Amino acid sequence: MEVDYSREAAVVEGNLRHAEIDKIIARPMEERPGKKYLLALTVSSSALLIGALCVGITLFLGVGTWGNNQPVGWAFGIVNFVFWIGININSMHYIMTDDICDRCVTFREEDRFGYISGSERSEYYSRLSEILN
Repeated sequence: MEVDYSREAAVVEGNLRHAEIDKIIARPMEERPGKKYLLALTVSSSALLIGALCVGITLFLGVGTWGNNQPVGWAFGIVNFVFWIGININSMHYIMTDDICDRCVTFREEDRFGYISGSERSEYYSRLSEILN
């Protein structure tokens, strides 16, 4: 089976008027949600409430409710903090500065057709981090 990529596929087929296209597009928002959607909404809402309850208990009673009676038990909290806070914020910062790094020019860039290697990108990123911090 060959696919012709020279033509863009039609989103709405037929010679329809604008009002008919609007009805087709708006139909999912105007209909009542199905049973699968309501089940998924119930499960995800329950998970959100359980998570909020756990965070509330931790904030109210303290981290001791995790059962960390030994020093090695604190690794759970430390690792989670480093992952969820440190690594994700650093990743967001990297993504935000990635576009800036793409525009950085080196003296040998013309020889490589505008390609910036990973080590150069890391160098630019670290320098930008130093400037911004």
